[in-house]
Amino acid sequence: MMNVSPTTSHLSTTPSLEEYRAYHMQQVREGKRKFRILAIDGGGVRGVIPSMVLQYIEKQTGKPICELFDLVSGTSTGALLAVTLAVPQNTATPKTSDEGEIKIDEKPGNNKEKSANSNYHPLLVPRYTAVQSTELYYKEIPRIFKTNLYRKIITGFGLKAARYSSTTKRQVIEEYVGDLTLKDTLVDVLVPTFDVREGIPYFFSSWYARMNSRKNWPLRTVLDATSSAPTFFNVTKSNPGYDELPKLGYRLFTDGALTANCPALCAAVEAVKRYRLTPDQIVIVSLGCGDADITKNFEDVNRWGALNWLSYFGESLISSSMNTVKYQLQEIMPVQGYWRFQANLDAAHSSIDDSSPGNLNYLTKTGQDLVAKEKARLDEAINILVQGL
Repeated sequence: MMNVSPTTSHLSTTPSLEEYRAYHMQQVREGKRKFRILAIDGGGVRGVIPSMVLQYIEKQTGKPICELFDLVSGTSTGALLAVTLAVPQNTATPKTSDEGEIKIDEKPGNNKEKSANSNYHPLLVPRYTAVQSTELYYKEIPRIFKTNLYRKIITGFGLKAARYSSTTKRQVIEEYVGDLTLKDTLVDVLVPTFDVREGIPYFFSSWYARMNSRKNWPLRTVLDATSSAPTFFNVTKSNPGYDELPKLGYRLFTDGALTANCPALCAAVEAVKRYRLTPDQIVIVSLGCGDADITKNFEDVNRWGALNWLSYFGESLISSSMNTVKYQLQEIMPVQGYWRFQANLDAAHSSIDDSSPGNLNYLTKTGQDLVAKEKARLDEAINILVQGL
């Protein structure tokens, strides 16, 4: 574990979270530390892969993700990971589900142990560590992606209606974030989604939430919206009383992958625009959910018809947009300012909804292998993250 001081000097003994943020922003402007961004791609069950990286980062530093970063951004499953790690300890106690009470505090690394950890800043004690967040993944992903033959038939395997129950997904989300809103998170968050009703991208931002109460969306709505993958789940209708009046009266949110499956560039723009920073003041850690091989050969493609091309567009457009973001950030960010960590996937394990034990085990090992392969680069990035803490 790296030696990181447990407290921040030159602050009052009992600063508010806003004072803490202001102090660190001043350090950024004085060149004493970087503005640190965490961005996590979408990818359904493949979110297990970046969760392994997050566990390594927390283990090496002895610090929670919410203290190591100033802004976290995620799309779909990436948002579930990022936002869960920003939930404060003393709120959003999980509710009782149909399957019984969820007793997070009884697991290893419980909140009492976290409170006693001298390496945690007292203002930034999250309800869930990266290890616990992964445990929740293993527990809830099979529940979210649960189906049966009857549902498959009546939905036409996703052709006529959503494959999975959006009600179940919403219940799971609410159990872990309760009634928290965007401005309650321990670290600023940015979550992309897409408004189908108006046909435009929409961004949930805790920065905006602090400026405008109508932008202070419930986290359950934010996470439901960005994870409403087309054909997998129903869209999310906006709540009355939130947002300025949309042009068409209300919004219909769907998966953030339609806007930015890799949200790193969106987060960089947020840092430049909202926080008035320049690229040399920023460091970005961008985590992928696995890159499947989509290469094709001439003989096959030359025989494709409309259905083949439609299928290919679905997988290639997202992959292409992520590679475009990678290229753009490599061009505009300093050499030590952009850290991308991505694993390669076998095509057989590229599904975003295969929650079988065998596939989850494969994804876990893939994430662990990524950490082992990229250990040197991860440690370099971590050294930058802990500056000024």
